[in-house]
Amino acid sequence: MFTSVLMIEKALTSADVEFVTTLHGEEGVSFQVLLQPRGEQADRLLRAIDDVALGELDDAVREGRHRRVRRR
Repeated sequence: MFTSVLMIEKALTSADVEFVTTLHGEEGVSFQVLLQPRGEQADRLLRAIDDVALGELDDAVREGRHRRVRRR
């Protein structure tokens, strides 16, 4: 079974849903849909996803616990 994670910026159209639900043919698929937040929350989420993708799980966990200072 495949698990697909979609990060979206706006609601999916019927055509979008049709496309993503047919990507794996007859294989079983589950979907997790994340609506991308805006502002500081978006920055924190993207940093955490990057940490996970790079295998830096400790950093990803800390991302949720500590706010980083905003750069101006």
